Amino acid sequence: VGTATITVSAAETASYAAASKDITVTVNPLAVTAPAADTTVFTYNGQNQTYGVTETANYSVSNGIQKNAGNYTVTVALKDQVNTVWADSNNTTDKTFGFEIKKATITIAAKNKSAYVNDTAPALGEGDYTVSGLVTGESLKTLPAIAYASTPDMTKAGTVSITVSGAEAPDGGNYNDIIYNNGTLTISTRPSSGGGSYTPPTYKVESEVSKNDDGSVSFSKNNAKKGDTVTITVTPDRYYKVDGVTVKDSNGKEIAVTDNGDGTFTFKMPASKVTVEPTFSWDNPFADVSEEAYYAPAVEWALKNDVTNGTGDGTFSPNVGCTRAQIVTFLWRAAGCPEPAGMSSFTDVSVDAYYAKAVAWAVEKGVTNGTSETTFFPDDLCTRAQILTFLWRAVGSPAPGISNPFTDVPAGADYARAVAWAVEKGVTNGTSETTFSPDMTCSRGQIVTFLYRAVK
Repeated sequence: VGTATITVSAAETASYAAASKDITVTVNPLAVTAPAADTTVFTYNGQNQTYGVTETANYSVSNGIQKNAGNYTVTVALKDQVNTVWADSNNTTDKTFGFEIKKATITIAAKNKSAYVNDTAPALGEGDYTVSGLVTGESLKTLPAIAYASTPDMTKAGTVSITVSGAEAPDGGNYNDIIYNNGTLTISTRPSSGGGSYTPPTYKVESEVSKNDDGSVSFSKNNAKKGDTVTITVTPDRYYKVDGVTVKDSNGKEIAVTDNGDGTFTFKMPASKVTVEPTFSWDNPFADVSEEAYYAPAVEWALKNDVTNGTGDGTFSPNVGCTRAQIVTFLWRAAGCPEPAGMSSFTDVSVDAYYAKAVAWAVEKGVTNGTSETTFFPDDLCTRAQILTFLWRAVGSPAPGISNPFTDVPAGADYARAVAWAVEKGVTNGTSETTFSPDMTCSRGQIVTFLYRAVK
């Protein structure tokens, strides 16, 4: 980048005088398109969450993975601030994005109770309220107190509020103030039925969401009488949508379900237990990933498990080559983002690079030793042979049970066993029946597919 002057000269001849001409050449910096902000609404879920801006060959991303609720700043910086500028501002100033993880909300609701006139008021205890909104594996620091708002007068029909209060959310500042919903004790006159009383039986409402874990389901009633209206609330996970809800009685017969159009569904309770099964489908956010593409299931898996969030602006770039930094980051995230014992000593891996912990983990696990004792070359594109070697080492370098079937994979190659293992496990079948093309650059679509098949 810069301006240079080139002088063209011609010497004097018998017919012409000496002459010269100056030519000015200007080389402008490369204009780099800045990534778009991630508009996802993040809420604390107890897991690492990744802001949807991914590093490219031209810029780095830092501070984009966070766990706890709070406001963070994601910084995107040009890697070469001499020869590149941002296209929108024509300067090299770092781009910053606000990354907010909202606090989760805990709701504690008192259950409704019922009794007849002249009965003893039902005792209240820990089983008489429900807690929702707690992240899996966490528990209330202090349990709530549950009590009647006033002493029930059991000599006449009426209602009394049941209150819950005084609970404390887990430490850490990841929850909003707890929401409390009161319940009601209904005191009614005992019905007469020829000398005895009759209480209609209730039946259990169960979910089968475990068959398809792409969302959650809750019910207005976990036990209901025949004829009761039960409301089902279905909440799809990020990047998924609800296709429908099936309700079956204890004999497997389907019950009519009404879609209310707001994420809730209702049905009338039969005289038996029912099973509720919601179905979800992937709401593909990438314009460049066809649903029919061989790598589409792998991209869905990678997105669901925060292995990668694409390359920004609604794209995944499946045909773009995968760098060494990206592949170790994919592997590290697929392993659950474990904390390394220490950072690597590579001179070309900054401690604040998005891939710094992934590189350190990969070295500790024996996935890679870098390109030398002091370098890692994070921006170098990975070949198919390198990718499978990393995958193979990440799962413990198991001995393959078959011989290598490809003519372009020498028996003594350092990746030969990794290729044989990959073929045996169905990770890849090569580029033809007889070739593997080990030196071919591995694309993002291929690497997520390899990784998806390896972990399944």
